Amino acid sequence: MGIFYRTVELGEGEVVIRESNAALQTSFILAQNGKLVLTNKRLVFLPIRFFAFYKVTPVIINLADIEVVEKRMGDTTNLLAGSLRKRLSIPCKGEEHIFLVRKLDEWIQKIQNELNEAMLIFFH
Repeated sequence: MGIFYRTVELGEGEVVIRESNAALQTSFILAQNGKLVLTNKRLVFLPIRFFAFYKVTPVIINLADIEVVEKRMGDTTNLLAGSLRKRLSIPCKGEEHIFLVRKLDEWIQKIQNELNEAMLIFFH
């Protein structure tokens, strides 16, 4: 267990593919800081512990539930929560999760690779 972040508890056969600092856009004003972790089965956002009073819980997205992985262009609808920066958009089950990450194109590629791998296993 880390000082700043909770740790991802991995399931059987689950391995971490990529992780880095990130922010989850939660409103027009707020972007909750934390860590984004991609495994071969899930995408997990772990909010930083010091901001627990915002009541942001970890976001756990099964790869099978991801509809598409998109780069969302910055705009002024969230001026204080990332402004014009490009973001990672993950729509799933009627809800859109928006993350601010560094090396956005690499994140998109890694997630897409894992989705493609999961599809190969499913159809094999």
